[in-house]
Amino acid sequence: MATWWIKGSIVQSCNCAWGCPCNFQARPTYGDCEGGWVIHVDQGRLDDVDLTDLNFAIMADWPAAIHEGGGKAILLVDERGDKKQREALRKIGAGEVGGPFGVFINTYSLENTSYAPFDVHIDGPRSHANIGAAVKLELESIRNPVTGVELSPMVVLPEGMLYSESVRYSSKAFSVSDGINYEYSGTDAAVAPINWRGP
Repeated sequence: MATWWIKGSIVQSCNCAWGCPCNFQARPTYGDCEGGWVIHVDQGRLDDVDLTDLNFAIMADWPAAIHEGGGKAILLVDERGDKKQREALRKIGAGEVGGPFGVFINTYSLENTSYAPFDVHIDGPRSHANIGAAVKLELESIRNPVTGVELSPMVVLPEGMLYSESVRYSSKAFSVSDGINYEYSGTDAAVAPINWRGP
């Protein structure tokens, strides 16, 4: 199996309330889980293939808690990559070479893989990730409902599979329309540094 590593950032959102109870092994806020992750690679390789400054994303839909399975997902890969880079990102995103998605693949069926333009900007509450016509994700700060002060709560997960620390935000806009379809705003969102390797 190929060896690989990635250092970069993840931007995510879902339909849960701020903080997302799934982080603490609790049930999703509304029973089901609709959400996904956009990964920006600052540095990375799969064998001899350089993945620097490329992106990929998984968007998924589970009927209940993630660990109970039965979900479906789509994989989107940065079209800027050459043939080898695209295939390397596809393997990582599809969980074929271990890592976090090597676990998640057991909870959903991968319905489709597509190659699309990515517009990813990571800057705290001003972060956004737009992927062709399929995904739109814009973040904003969580605000104190009384004072309006912007908040930057953190979730710390030393045993976390995706990351050990994240800053939580609110989804200003989050929509997916590519075989999986949903649209939310005012729900949980997060930005976190990642440091993954496999297998």
